[in-house]
Amino acid sequence: MVLCLLLACVACAELPMPDCPAVPIPGGLISLDATTGEVSEDLEIRRGSPPCTIGSCPPTGAPCHRNICTATWGCIIVDIGDGGPCDDGDECTGPDICINGICYGLPRNCTDNNPCTSDSCELGVCNYNVLAGMSCNDGNKCTFNDGCTAKGCVGTPNLCDDGKACTIDLCKSEQGCVTWVNDAACEDYEPCTKDFCLEGSGCHHTPVPGPCKDGNLCTETACVGGKCTVVKLLCTCKVDSDCIGQSKLGLCQLPHCVNDKCEAQPGPQGQLCDDGVACTHPDVCFDGACGGTPDDKLCDDGIQCTKDLCKPPAGCVHIPDDGRCDDKNPCSKDYCDVLKGCLANKHPDGTACNVNGFCQQGVCQ
Repeated sequence: MVLCLLLACVACAELPMPDCPAVPIPGGLISLDATTGEVSEDLEIRRGSPPCTIGSCPPTGAPCHRNICTATWGCIIVDIGDGGPCDDGDECTGPDICINGICYGLPRNCTDNNPCTSDSCELGVCNYNVLAGMSCNDGNKCTFNDGCTAKGCVGTPNLCDDGKACTIDLCKSEQGCVTWVNDAACEDYEPCTKDFCLEGSGCHHTPVPGPCKDGNLCTETACVGGKCTVVKLLCTCKVDSDCIGQSKLGLCQLPHCVNDKCEAQPGPQGQLCDDGVACTHPDVCFDGACGGTPDDKLCDDGIQCTKDLCKPPAGCVHIPDDGRCDDKNPCSKDYCDVLKGCLANKHPDGTACNVNGFCQQGVCQ
């Protein structure tokens, strides 16, 4: 109130008038609305030098007060009022409003949500200085030694190779390193061992008890210490016919008498047989063994992002391939789930995308 009166006097003094007398208003004190110029009864004013013209009243120098021209009172200074617009002279604040006659401005928001920039405002322009080399976290569990660059937070890819031939090692951004074991890669073709793969230690060959065959019709064999061992001699022979009926042979073998002992010899090449692997065909005899040509098409699991392979003797193997998944969104990490197919996870806010862009809630801004 007092400030308005003083400023009014100053404005009046600059006009060609000897003094600035207070103007008595019946019924109380008055002020003028800064926008409409209408009189209201709440503040005493000082009369200027009428007549004046719009724009002829000198500025007050206070952003929350105005010196306006009225036909009745001349130049008078009025308070803009709380919430009214003003200009605090700082280009890095806004919007500016008046509170209790003082102009206050809210700091301009220059935050880009990028952990690799230092955000500031200068002369009304937002500046984003790259904190090159500073440690950061790109939110991707498939990287390490993450550091700030001009493209945002970037890490070194983790290849996740455990050095074991019987494991399939992949990296998923939301999980990190994931390993699948492939028991078929440990096959030693020894009937007296159980072959399997363990994550971390690789192939294992555990001896198993039970009968086995060594291909000799006149021997009784059994598994001993992981090897097929002769435990009893069953017959002698002079000619091949002596061996007929001594033991059962596979479709790809014929009995022969060799050095007074019955042994299995390869049967006719190309004879049809069944190798017990569903994804091979045709199955034929070759050098006494039944085998077929692997056909990956017979292993199709209907999941677009898996590599479907036929791997005898195990059969069908399905390997997830993240590279087959792409939703064209630079702010998501696409990966393959062996059961559900292609899925995606949003990149953390602030992750660099496209050119000078950053991810925000899964969208490149």
